[in-house]
Formats: sequence, C-alpha cells, structure tokens
Amino acid sequence: MNYLKNEWDALERYFPSLKAEVENIEFSKREGKDSDVLEVYRKNGGPGLMVSKELGGLGAGPVDAVRVHRALGALSPSLALAATMHDFTVAFLSEYSFYGNATLSYLEAIAKDNLFVSSGFAEGRSGSNILDATMSAKKVDGGYLVNGVKKPCSIAQSMDYITASLKIENADGELDQRCIAIIPAGAKGIETKPFWGINSLAGAQSMEVSLENVFVEDRNLFMPDEKVPLDSVEAGGFLWFELLVTASYLGVVSSLIGDVLSLKRGTDRERMALVSTVETFAKALEGIAYEMQTFESPEDATEDIVAKALLVRYGIQQQIGTLAFQSSELLGGMNFIKNPEIEYSIACCAPLAFHPPSRGSIAVALDSYMMGGSLELA
Repeated sequence: MNYLKNEWDALERYFPSLKAEVENIEFSKREGKDSDVLEVYRKNGGPGLMVSKELGGLGAGPVDAVRVHRALGALSPSLALAATMHDFTVAFLSEYSFYGNATLSYLEAIAKDNLFVSSGFAEGRSGSNILDATMSAKKVDGGYLVNGVKKPCSIAQSMDYITASLKIENADGELDQRCIAIIPAGAKGIETKPFWGINSLAGAQSMEVSLENVFVEDRNLFMPDEKVPLDSVEAGGFLWFELLVTASYLGVVSSLIGDVLSLKRGTDRERMALVSTVETFAKALEGIAYEMQTFESPEDATEDIVAKALLVRYGIQQQIGTLAFQSSELLGGMNFIKNPEIEYSIACCAPLAFHPPSRGSIAVALDSYMMGGSLELA
C-alpha cells in the first residue's frame, strides 16, 4: 500500500527491525504502564536518532524525523510520545552550539550507549513556554543544588539522564539567570512516583519526578552563549518540539485511516476525503521541516517559521478528532466493539491539545503577529 509508504520507509531505513518487533508485542501490553516498548526502541538504537553521525548517532534531519515520528505514532502512540520528549531534547542540545562543546560527550554517550534523556522542560503544561524554567538552582561549592518537580515526566522509569530548565538563585535570593542542566537519573535526591491516571499513552512512562537538593556539578550546567540571542534558543526549541509532537499525534490518526483503507470501508470518495486531509497536514509539517533543513545558524529560526509551525499544529489539532471519529464511523460499530485499538487511538488523539503552548494562550500573540507585530512566545 502506498499510503504511509514514505513514513514506513524512513522508519525501516533507521530501524530495520523495529516495526516487526513492536508489532510482535500484544497491543495491550505494548501500550500499558508496564510496557517494554521503550526497551525495544533502545535495543534498536532509538536514542541516537537525532544525534549527528559525527558523534556516532543516526543523524536524522527534520524531514526524516517528521516521517519517523509519524510512523512511530501509527505503530505505538506511547512510544511516539516518549520518543518525542527524548528526541526534541537531543535535537535541541545537538543543533545549537550555544551550550558549548561540553555537551558533546553526553551526545556521544547517548548514541554509543543508547541512553534515554527525559525532558524536564515545561512541555507538559499547556499554558507555558516550552522552555520555561521548571526548577531552581542555588550555588554551592563545586556546583549547584537543584530543586523542583516535573509532572508529567515521560520516560521516568527508563531515563538515564534528565534535562532541566533552571533559574539560578542570585545573592539576593531572587531567581534570574536561566540555564540548562543535564543530571544523571540516579543522582541522590531524585524520586519518581505515579502520576498518570489514565490508560491512554501509559506506555510512555509519564510520572512525577521530584528533585530535592540534587547536587549538580558546574560542568553539567550550561548557559546560553552571549553571542547567540536567547530568542533563537527558544525558537529552536519550539520548532523541534512542535514538529515532532504534532507528527507523532498525526501518526495516531493516520493509523486509523490506514485501517479504513486496508479494510476498504466506506466509499472510495469517503476514503479519499480522509486521505487527502491527513496528507495535506503531513505535507504542511514536512514543509516546515524542509525549511528547517536550510538553516545555516540558530538565527535562521525566526518568528516567521515559528508562527508557521504553530499554525500548522493548531490546524491539525483542530481536525484530528474529526478525522478519528470519521474513521471509526467508517470502520463501523462491530469493529469498534471488537477492536479496542480503535477506541484507544481516538482517545490518544486528544492530548495534542494539552501540550504547550495552548491555542488559547498563544492566540493573542499569533493574531498580533499576523497583523504585523512581533511574536511573543512567553
């Protein structure tokens, strides 16, 4: 079938046996809270997808990353969500040189040893800036003491490192300078506890992760280089996150549409109406990705492309539920009753709306930008 061919081809190119291995796991176990799908992904080299080839990774660019994540969403929604949190963090760290060469050893280790990095950014809070500081740091001899809570935090049970956006406490006790920390998951003071209360996406291992007086060495905190505008840092983070998270959820509904096609449900017109809509969205995402591949420096991540990415995401977000329900309608009541994957996939489409920035929180800024103003991400 030519539908999703580019996506499955991309997945096979990077991970030749992943699709078969994941499909070999019973669906309920694949998506359940005790799923081992992340370990299957690790064994297949998944953590290195976004690490450059020079550092021993697979070196996927934006277009391939979009296609791989759409395929992951169709294969396992939980895996796609978890991979999004890891991949956007790794891509963010590896693409932007303002963190300096100190991060290179971590990126090399991620690729070589297939290490997972969980995100301690604010991508779980719908009204937030993705890179909002979620934790605080206080200077002590040899490093910093970090405190804070991330909930939900995906990959919580499988993470080898957690990254965190911090604000450093100054001499007056105020939180001002922002930085990024890379913290070993086994560091003293890190605790995890259950948080995720629903069955949907339970395999992503989303838990509450708390850090209490966790000591972080100086070398594990990274300040943006003064030569690179912080706006470019934030724009890059936004782009990678919005691109990958949207592609992943688009993959979930793409799977439902694939079932409609393979079972030849509905009329040819009804099937093609679904396909034309979902493929329009996919090509819009790829358009953003193609533009990203032309970037020569962080400053190329302008307000314009961020605005485009957000508008594409919200367009998909607005229609993804409709596509899911239309697909289930064509699949029919008996399929819905007998196949729990249909109900599950419908439920897994909804959380796209809960990732930041929420449509309501950014509407004024986007409206202002369309009218000729600046785009304020905060």
